[in-house]
Amino acid sequence: MSNSILDDNDVVLAISDNGERTYKVRDFLKIIKQIFAALRNGNYLEQCLEDGGECQVLKSSGGGWIPGKIRIRIEFIPDKPQAPQSPLDDLRSELK
Repeated sequence: MSNSILDDNDVVLAISDNGERTYKVRDFLKIIKQIFAALRNGNYLEQCLEDGGECQVLKSSGGGWIPGKIRIRIEFIPDKPQAPQSPLDDLRSELK
């Protein structure tokens, strides 16, 4: 498995110094929205989580301000790469 954007119904086990907690991705994103809302920036975050919030970027390499959108997604990066699954894997295991 390579890096992947998670779906709303995927489940994440968040591990921290305070313990472990499971979240569906959609609930994890709700928490992020609540944090931004507390910072009085909830509408912009909503845009960033959906189609993208309007922004401009100033690259350190120069070229001036570049207009565009910023979009926030949760990306999973596995510790160990996994072999890709094939639709034929089930058939192969049945034949063994």
